[in-house]
Amino acid sequence: MNRHSQGFTLLELMIVVAIAVPSYQNYITRSKVAEVMGFAGTDKTNLAEYYSTTGTMPATAAIAGLILSSSRNQYYGSDTTFTYINKDQISLTYNLDISANAGDEGSMVFLATGSMNGVLVDCTGGDFPDALRPANCRGT
Repeated sequence: MNRHSQGFTLLELMIVVAIAVPSYQNYITRSKVAEVMGFAGTDKTNLAEYYSTTGTMPATAAIAGLILSSSRNQYYGSDTTFTYINKDQISLTYNLDISANAGDEGSMVFLATGSMNGVLVDCTGGDFPDALRPANCRGT
């Protein structure tokens, strides 16, 4: 008997969906993290400019022109926290809630350290899942 295929079976479609949906959700989550990283890059630029001009880190976010309100990005769970550590260090904590998936929330802590070489930023801190961070911001 010669049977002509007229499409996919329901089982085949369910398998494709079961594989594709998690991959798509991961892709969307990573793209949202990339947008947040763009804001972090702007913050780093403002900090570096302030540090190169004054030789110290700003005591407040407003002095360096940082906009830390959650209104600038829809993927923040809450406002970004600015913490003055000393004249050469500050930390910025980005609280993220970027997905409906459980476990796709947490914080990314950026430790900015000023030196003669400029401002270096370590973005490995916080409890945001490493699997969803950019490669340069993953812990060891």
